[in-house]
Amino acid sequence: MQIGQWRGYDLEVSQREREAAGAEKLIRRRYVNMADGRAVELMLLCGPAGPISVHPPTVCLTAGGWTQASQPASVKISGGGTNEADVFWSALFRRMQPDSGLPVQVLWSWNPGSYWMTPAHPRVTFAGRPYLYKLYVISPIVPGVDAERDSVSVTFLRTALPYIASAIYSGEKEE
Repeated sequence: MQIGQWRGYDLEVSQREREAAGAEKLIRRRYVNMADGRAVELMLLCGPAGPISVHPPTVCLTAGGWTQASQPASVKISGGGTNEADVFWSALFRRMQPDSGLPVQVLWSWNPGSYWMTPAHPRVTFAGRPYLYKLYVISPIVPGVDAERDSVSVTFLRTALPYIASAIYSGEKEE
């Protein structure tokens, strides 16, 4: 599972996680940049629009012991053959317990089969759609690095989105 300089490693997804997500298909991978060692975690979900449209990380992560450290900001992903309309939400999260690791940047977006978008009310926007994709990309925030300017997640997405588009728009579905 190679995407440019990024090598992917499958991560386990429990049946409980799959059911909680409401996904028919769920891929979770860690991608490591072979040139510089930076890493991201990707989770790509596909399923009925109703369940997939809800539970952004602002809800799920905060319920799982994280605190939201920034308001979601819209980030346009461009370059590298991405769709000019691809937009993601970006927010920073920290573990609630002290000394529990680095904070993370989370990027997320939905795709009804055309491009990645960030509607204010995804459940309403995607109502009536038979299926929906949701993509999360998570990366640690290294002290001294500007997360917005030097985002590992954004760098990864510039490379990965054309590969992901090729897979989902051609109708291929991975297990």
